[in-house]
Amino acid sequence: MSSVPITYAGKGKRQAVSGKKVGVGAAPVASLTITDDPGKPGNYIVNCVNAAGDVIDASTIATITVTAADPTTNTPLVTGPNKFSLQGLKSGPATDTIVMTANDGSFGPFTGDVAITITPGGPTGFTVEVNPTP
Repeated sequence: MSSVPITYAGKGKRQAVSGKKVGVGAAPVASLTITDDPGKPGNYIVNCVNAAGDVIDASTIATITVTAADPTTNTPLVTGPNKFSLQGLKSGPATDTIVMTANDGSFGPFTGDVAITITPGGPTGFTVEVNPTP
């Protein structure tokens, strides 16, 4: 398993996905990127980024798992092949690990840690947000 950087531009910031491919015969995956799932607050999309910086839609080529480093802080829920949401359990900082694996085995698995912040509020009693990457 390879460790790769994971970036998040910040709440509401969008990244256009290219029509380019990754894997066999294509540019290798250099990192993963997280964006907000439009119209679904607290939901996120994970995609690949190739060495040229192109964002690659991972929804049909890979799946993810998300695990909380401390399961007493939050519960990650995978809601699609490359989508997840987070449910807060107590306030404070936390770290979750994302693992992305290609469906055909052509790349990965890749793993990276994501810093999150949990604050009181929201419909479940907590608001969970991925921290923007500087």
